[in-house]
Amino acid sequence: MNPSTKSSIAIFLFAIFLLPVTPSLAAEIEPEYQEAFDWLDKRGFPDLSKKRLVRTELQYWSQKPQYFVGFLLAENSESFRVKNLYLDEVDYKRSPSSIGTNSFKPIDLVEFAQQQLAPPAQMDPFARLGQRVSNGTELFYLARVCASREHADLANRLAAKAKQTLNQRRKEKLGLIDALAEDLSHSKTWKAFVGFGNTKVSRKELLTEFREIFRFYPQNKHRKRVQQTIVMLERMIREDEVHAKSPIQNPSRQQQIADLIFRLRDQNGQQWSQPGSCDIFSGDRFAKGSKIDPSKRSPAWQLREIGFDAVPKLIEVLDDKTFTRSVGYHRNFYFSHRVLRVGDCAERIIADIAGRGFYQRKHTNGAMQKDGAVETVKEQIEQWWAEIDGKGEQQVLVEAVIRGDHTSGAQAQRLADRYPKSALDAIKQGLQNTQSDWTRTNLIQATRKLKDPAVLDLLVAQMGDASDLQSRVTAAEELFKRKHQRDVVIETMMRQWADYRKKGDTLNELRRIVWLFQNTDSPKAIDLVASDFANLPTSLRLDVVSDLGELLGEGNGFEPRLSKETLSRI
Repeated sequence: MNPSTKSSIAIFLFAIFLLPVTPSLAAEIEPEYQEAFDWLDKRGFPDLSKKRLVRTELQYWSQKPQYFVGFLLAENSESFRVKNLYLDEVDYKRSPSSIGTNSFKPIDLVEFAQQQLAPPAQMDPFARLGQRVSNGTELFYLARVCASREHADLANRLAAKAKQTLNQRRKEKLGLIDALAEDLSHSKTWKAFVGFGNTKVSRKELLTEFREIFRFYPQNKHRKRVQQTIVMLERMIREDEVHAKSPIQNPSRQQQIADLIFRLRDQNGQQWSQPGSCDIFSGDRFAKGSKIDPSKRSPAWQLREIGFDAVPKLIEVLDDKTFTRSVGYHRNFYFSHRVLRVGDCAERIIADIAGRGFYQRKHTNGAMQKDGAVETVKEQIEQWWAEIDGKGEQQVLVEAVIRGDHTSGAQAQRLADRYPKSALDAIKQGLQNTQSDWTRTNLIQATRKLKDPAVLDLLVAQMGDASDLQSRVTAAEELFKRKHQRDVVIETMMRQWADYRKKGDTLNELRRIVWLFQNTDSPKAIDLVASDFANLPTSLRLDVVSDLGELLGEGNGFEPRLSKETLSRI
């Protein structure tokens, strides 16, 4: 080799040595973890390699601040968007706002990731309550971001801990991808069904979300339900397009009803308690202002206001499985969510028109269609409707109240509202026939709007002779509110107090008796509670004390209602 050739080779090798070295993630990341990262990248998750990690602080009124860690996706002068480690994208309004303050601070990714590898100082059993993804998936997502920023060792350690966490409660361990797929498919399906309740998400967007779940997660344990939802949404979108192209000018009454029933697919109810049920009328109940244009009310509300004219067509759709935008659940912190169907809404509307229930839940997460009760409920409704058609509403209500069954209380309320002259005699007979304490109480409460003086005699009789304490206390409360024979009411309740305190039960009724005592100017009644105060259950004692501020009129704008003698007893 001549000297010039040797010199050229030396220069070439030296030039290669000087070239910048581009690290290979695949060479540094463990193969199993790299495969899992590649799998995740194909499932629609955003690239966060250049997004800042931030800690969001939410301060609501006087509550303690809440902190959430995530990646800042976007920001402007009014708001910012964060992809949190629960894999949700959340928009926050910058502080100040009407409900509190929102802000964020950047934090160091490496330092935060290292903290996640350390064992927690103490375990909080409720820390993850309601979170849709597991801690293992969060750790893996964090590992993916670390890998994208060339923190290979940290990414490997986080991925290893993620795999261990995802499998820690399993007898048969899964591979990392299978474990992630199971967790993500469950959380995404849960989130998608919750999305039915958000009317800002269109049906087409819901369909896209469910299609992605079906395509990306073939082993999803909810796959059949996802597939059925896709089929339903596709049909609904086609129907939406046809309906939008054929508006009816100057519709008849029946055409208006048919259109409102079609629009039940957009009925957006809410559930406010758990356990509880989804209230399809909730948006109307909490609408601002009492003089809202009726046409701006929800379809269900308008159908209820139409009343009997809407019933025949509502009966026709009791078995309609079309989705609405109303979501119910057993508890919102685990996946128990179900979308109410048009048939469920129709039953609820008819029940409100009738003033009585037809579908009776057997558990706190019940719904007519979900529980397969359509046939039974439809039969009851058709029987009721035939009676209305044949006898008229007034006579049907009278007979329902007289029966004294589980529907009698609600029917008595309706009878008192619409046909007060027929109500009192029917309620008397219902009280004689009923075997239910609950029904008896409801029948007594139904007398509240009746102005017939004979109601007072009925209440006095029930206060003294009803077979259960709940009904006797209810009658006493009604008499007290009517300012009738208050001395007799208090004397009677003092005897009830003495009798039932010996039994040590019926706490709720005793609480109601205390309310009567505290709202009357009776030193003897106060003495009775005071003499027994130390022996009362703690919750009842707290109730007594908390009511005193209002009674004494101290610092809350109320005037004292009691005499000095009674106040001295307190």
